[in-house]
Amino acid sequence: MQFRKQKTLIQVMKYTGYDKTTRQPHVVMLGTIDLKTMRFEPKPDAAALTDLERLEINQVIERAQLELAHERAAEAAQKALE
Repeated sequence: MQFRKQKTLIQVMKYTGYDKTTRQPHVVMLGTIDLKTMRFEPKPDAAALTDLERLEINQVIERAQLELAHERAAEAAQKALE
């Protein structure tokens, strides 16, 4: 799976094969992770996720939560120094 950060969202995409006629990969958008709520919002027309895909999405959410906590701690430390 691929994850792309877009401002307050992380797009979740899945590679499903290669199209020889257009010579391009076929990638399906599965949904988005909202960085404000840290919740995965699947697209209505997306196929059911496997357990491994759910696990990978949960790991990305946990990593995003850690990054946000580090950013907030760094901002608090910077304010304390001022």
